Amino acid sequence: VPVIEQTVLGEVYISDVQIIAGPELENQAPTLTATTNILLPVGATSFLVKGGLTVGDDRDSLTLDDVTYTDTSAVPFVIGSPAVKGTYTFEYSVTDSDGATTTATRTLYVADPFEVPGFDNVDAVTGVPVGWTAWHEDTRGGFNISTTDSVVEIEITHIDSVDGNMWENQFKLTDLAAFAGEYRITFQAKADVARSIVVAMEGNGGVGLENISFNQALTTEWNTYTYDFSVNVDATIKNRNLQFWFGSLHNREGFTAADDILTTLYFKNISIAKTADIDYGDELAFTYQQGFYSDGATSVSPETDALYNRYAVVTPIPKGLLPVGSSIMIEEGYQYRVIFLEKTADGFRVVHRNDNSSA
Repeated sequence: VPVIEQTVLGEVYISDVQIIAGPELENQAPTLTATTNILLPVGATSFLVKGGLTVGDDRDSLTLDDVTYTDTSAVPFVIGSPAVKGTYTFEYSVTDSDGATTTATRTLYVADPFEVPGFDNVDAVTGVPVGWTAWHEDTRGGFNISTTDSVVEIEITHIDSVDGNMWENQFKLTDLAAFAGEYRITFQAKADVARSIVVAMEGNGGVGLENISFNQALTTEWNTYTYDFSVNVDATIKNRNLQFWFGSLHNREGFTAADDILTTLYFKNISIAKTADIDYGDELAFTYQQGFYSDGATSVSPETDALYNRYAVVTPIPKGLLPVGSSIMIEEGYQYRVIFLEKTADGFRVVHRNDNSSA
């Protein structure tokens, strides 16, 4: 074994250990975080202007009450009144006892659901309709795009049928507002040579919305295509995307590289319309209990036993209704845990759980 890698056994003696006070730490400015921008539907009446903010300081015990804000929008947002469509800007500020100040800015979007711009306004340089995006991967995709008389024409010039993916040629609309409801996508399309494309919708909306996609075979004649989908909860951020993919189909079920046809596609009259509200069914009557965290607790109520080992149940709340959209007020500074259970033959199954804090 080389000397440098040998372990030497022996005793080590340490003495006269001292902790000497150093210079006083300089005061740091408070921390103020505005997590994300906010999305509200037109007509909404509930808006927490400080909701989602976090504040802290190395010396002072700062809370959201210490945070001030200013609406710097050209037309201010009227809190408490039905939300008016537009974009609003809020500037937040917090100052500690030494006068150190931190600021943050957040944007509030008030929008209608799934606003799809038409093809009338076109970027003169790119040929892409204003509001839309055309993108392809540099080596595995390629196409030319132009727009004439409200018709988008896409000439597919390259598809990598070995290593390519379907989404590596795409025409898309981003930053859509997804609010609860039943919807229908409608578009008209054709191809010089018949082939299939994929229509997709992505972006979780800040609330876990799932990605969806469907195959659509295009013919050489104009046809109108529709697809119905649901949104079960209002998005909190504006990031849902409608995408048309025409890259390689070889790794999509039911297709092979032979389906990667280089042709020209045509699109017009794309829209997304709300067809109905979500039917949540009847309100559910159930019992629930108020609880608190306890490091020493090893069990909970019989209905939730073994679900959480560090949870203790206190005074039960009587049976009642909790309608969709209702609220449970949590006293500031307390943590809460919400567990949705489904009764089974063997007891209870966890359907959903959520942890949070009102601080």
